[in-house]
Amino acid sequence: MVKGIQLGWFERFVTLYAVLAKKANSVNLEIIGHNYDPKILKKLEHNIWNHKMSIFEKTLSILNNTPSSFAYKLWRNLSKRGLFQRFRLWPVVQRNFLVGYDNELIRESFLTMLFNGAEFSTLGPMPKVEQPAEIKKLSEQTTLQVELKKQCRSAAEARGLLIGDA
Repeated sequence: MVKGIQLGWFERFVTLYAVLAKKANSVNLEIIGHNYDPKILKKLEHNIWNHKMSIFEKTLSILNNTPSSFAYKLWRNLSKRGLFQRFRLWPVVQRNFLVGYDNELIRESFLTMLFNGAEFSTLGPMPKVEQPAEIKKLSEQTTLQVELKKQCRSAAEARGLLIGDA
């Protein structure tokens, strides 16, 4: 905080300001330490994830999307409704992508990968483990890599996907 100047509510940049102020070593600066209140953080997180956008906000959000991001979000929403569970542009598939959780990299490269022969499929949520899993002892001849490969292959085949060696 700079004495005599009110900067407003810049909570997002508080750490940045504190670091800069500490490095400035000025007589007019006073560093005030603070701790976040967990209740406030919980409320803030709730407001971010459960925020109902106005029509104006939604319009700006849509206009701010890249074509790839827009196409990905459209496919994601249609696949959640049971349409286009597996999506591709070309009859011959070069690569299969299983999407469990979306992220910016997938959204921004979606169209490029589709044009290059990719097929996208959604993965269902991972099952919750109620009890600790039984630890399976591996024989000396079986390695962890082989066991994981078998499990991945059987999971992919259960979804109708063919997986080759990488």
